[in-house]
Amino acid sequence: MAEDSQDRVQLQSNLDQITLVTRDAPLSTVLSMMAQQQGLNVVTGEEVSQRINVTLNNVKLSDALDAILAVHGYTWSRQNNIVTVASMTTDRQTAPSVQGSDLTGLIDLLKSTNDTKTLASPKVAVLNGQQARISVGGTLGYLLTTATNTITLQNVSFLFYGVVLEVTPIITDDGQVLMKVAPQVSMARINATSKLPEGESTEVTTTVLLSEGQAIVIGGLIVQYYAIRDVGSFILTL
Repeated sequence: MAEDSQDRVQLQSNLDQITLVTRDAPLSTVLSMMAQQQGLNVVTGEEVSQRINVTLNNVKLSDALDAILAVHGYTWSRQNNIVTVASMTTDRQTAPSVQGSDLTGLIDLLKSTNDTKTLASPKVAVLNGQQARISVGGTLGYLLTTATNTITLQNVSFLFYGVVLEVTPIITDDGQVLMKVAPQVSMARINATSKLPEGESTEVTTTVLLSEGQAIVIGGLIVQYYAIRDVGSFILTL
């Protein structure tokens, strides 16, 4: 148990839970005491001098940081035993868990340095152990001709092309998500000579382990055909 009588901060930990009571205490002091008690290091991008009033009983350290910092316009991330605190910009007022990879900043960076555009932002709810599929693209129609001695039949068939993402999540006992991810980017065309469909695709299959609130970016799926280039990138947020 730690206590700062001057700033009226009381901090107590029990296993992975903490209890925190502050009255008009500087945010920097609260963060410093939390870091010392949990054996962590804190790095801030600017002075965090706001004075706060907090009452938290038996909450996880991550939940406490979310609650304290989000109210005052900050976000945080952790790498090993280092906690980094930074301010949210006015156009990114989202929960710290959505930012623990700064996806908005990453997308802005890609748009400023590459020929990047957002095609769609689909969302899907997935059951534990069940596969979900998101597809954004189109279908290419073509004629199939069947000829016999007496009759000729024509049928229209379709070939899908575009961006596809298949995910199969498995929730572990400790609350993490083991997820099989299979993204695909494909193109289709009709051969000018044979009149038959032709397709090209780039696929990746991998398995990732994420905690709740974390996100991953899958990029680099490129299909190039003549002067046309389509790049597939996916952002998954749990």
